[in-house]
Amino acid sequence: MAQALSLSRGGFIQSSRQDGRHPILDFIHYYLYCRDAAALSNLKANIDEILIWAGEAEKGLDPASTEGRIFWLITGLIESGEIESAKSLVRNFRSEDKYLFLAIHLGAYITAKIRPASREEKKAANAIVDFLNDQVAPVGAELVKEFDSMLLEMRDGRPQAIDHEAEAEEQEQSS
Repeated sequence: MAQALSLSRGGFIQSSRQDGRHPILDFIHYYLYCRDAAALSNLKANIDEILIWAGEAEKGLDPASTEGRIFWLITGLIESGEIESAKSLVRNFRSEDKYLFLAIHLGAYITAKIRPASREEKKAANAIVDFLNDQVAPVGAELVKEFDSMLLEMRDGRPQAIDHEAEAEEQEQSS
């Protein structure tokens, strides 16, 4: 799954391009559509084997493909609720593609703010967010400029801000 998602990035973005002027919007559209596909229940149990597979360079994969595999593994772990496992991978993940870090940040942020999760999972999600904050600040500012938010979901076929859900969650927790 990770290989297919990684390889499909260019084609997906090209075919679903929103306006061509905002590459971040094109990437977020791709990420939000694909992230659920990466949420597999067997990721944590097979993480060691998947990491070996993800890092295999001798098969002629370019570094971006290896990064894409590991990115989708991290994304899948976050989406399937294995935040602690994702946290350890995030600390070692290296990429020149700031959008990948932004997407990981968004997944952790939405877990910390909205998704049903235990206190420990929310704490681990916040640790990922804190760890990536400085790294994603430039592209995060671009995203906030576009959406006025960092909390995004696909709604009616396009990315939309969902801050109102976070506010409702915070009110519910403080009650």
